[in-house]
Amino acid sequence: MMLAISAASLYSFKLPVKDFADSLNIAGNNLISRTEILTALENLDVADKDFYELNARDIKNSLIKRPLVKNVKVRARLFNRPHYTIKIDEEKPWAIYRGQVFSDEAKVIVASLANAKLFSSEAAEKLFAESDQGLIKISSYGILEQKQIEMIRDLSQIIKTNLALIHPKQRLEKINIDHENNLTISSAKLDFKLGSLNNNTLAKAKRLKHLLSKVKEIGADEKRAYIDLSMNTDEVIIGQEI
Repeated sequence: MMLAISAASLYSFKLPVKDFADSLNIAGNNLISRTEILTALENLDVADKDFYELNARDIKNSLIKRPLVKNVKVRARLFNRPHYTIKIDEEKPWAIYRGQVFSDEAKVIVASLANAKLFSSEAAEKLFAESDQGLIKISSYGILEQKQIEMIRDLSQIIKTNLALIHPKQRLEKINIDHENNLTISSAKLDFKLGSLNNNTLAKAKRLKHLLSKVKEIGADEKRAYIDLSMNTDEVIIGQEI
């Protein structure tokens, strides 16, 4: 009886290549399609291998270096129906700056459109499309340092939280740092002017939550408005563009 069970178990590991895709349970991939993941695994050459010959580490290595993949966990399940579970931890795209896509951790996750094409990553290529997939577009007169990008990320999170209370249907679209280092964060109808980008800018942005009752008065207005938080005093100017 024990020999019969062992033989049956070994036979169950004989996995024809046509069934390889069905042997993968993939989760966590919201941006990256299942098709893209399967394409990335084509280099494993499963045609000449049975299930027990495949290696979870090989599957992980085929995915971990791809754009938008932050981490991958792979486990082999040998009982009932032999299969692999693949848990994808995706990066969270935040902004696009000088042809590079940054995550919500302010790090580069797609170096260029050419890089996305090199990996045949449809998900990464979509981030460069006109619709921009909700990414904030950052522009600057000079080249921003990593510390400045991290500061801008923190500022955008503060503004985003308050914007949801002012214009619930709007999102942040643009961030601009001009030739005088003045920072403006904008939605479709509202500009947040924060003055010079420096260590005090974060404190200026945090004042916004105390002004929400007054700011909401312009929330329903169709005209483009602005909130000027640039001054070093407690004075804030709320107005409309002429």
